[in-house]
Amino acid sequence: MKNVPNVTLATTAYDRLNAFFEYITKQQKVMRVDEFYKATGIANGYFRAGNKKVSEGSRKDVNVGTIQKVLKVFSNANLEYFICGNGGYFLEEGQTYQKKKVVVVSDNPQSGRPYYNVDFLGGFDELFNDQTITPTSYINIPEYNKENYVWVNLTGHSMHPVIQSGDKICICEIKDVSSIIFGEIYAIVTEEMRTVKYVTRSEQKDCLRLVPENKSPRYGDYQDIPLSNIRKMFRVVGSVHLF
Repeated sequence: MKNVPNVTLATTAYDRLNAFFEYITKQQKVMRVDEFYKATGIANGYFRAGNKKVSEGSRKDVNVGTIQKVLKVFSNANLEYFICGNGGYFLEEGQTYQKKKVVVVSDNPQSGRPYYNVDFLGGFDELFNDQTITPTSYINIPEYNKENYVWVNLTGHSMHPVIQSGDKICICEIKDVSSIIFGEIYAIVTEEMRTVKYVTRSEQKDCLRLVPENKSPRYGDYQDIPLSNIRKMFRVVGSVHLF
């Protein structure tokens, strides 16, 4: 599939989303119409058929949530195209649709990594080294099938939309804080809290800076915490939205 330039008639965000929908389901046929709606979670019939004329007064308003649903499935789609009409459907010229990761959930310990139906913010760290706790199931995504990787739940909106409330996160315990990669996402446990944030350098000595993705005032710009307060730390290596 070749990247398609911006369409002159696609003057609204709805028009641009509809054009992308037509490109994926009709022109390139990488998804059926029903598959597109199911994968994105957008209501059936949201987009008009390609040959159906819609008057200006009946065009739909598009909110950020609808665009986020599309980007959740088409990770290489061009956000700026949908919002402003700049560029083409995908981030780089010539780039094509990338299929969503194939996720297999099973009861077979030999297939994937353990999934615990426990919220990290609710105290998963207390169960991490308890060998008597049985995984609920096993999540099989090849790139995450590594030793010491486990899957747990995450609620809350501080990392939205990168990680949405209810997503499953794949984490790996970090034993030495000197191995931290600044700018990556970590799940952190202190005496006072459990949280998932970006970790960056702090201007304060012997501290780490925690930065949320969600820029809502309720989450603040950042928070500095002393290294001495950290009880456990896990690198968040991936996330998926499942059952």
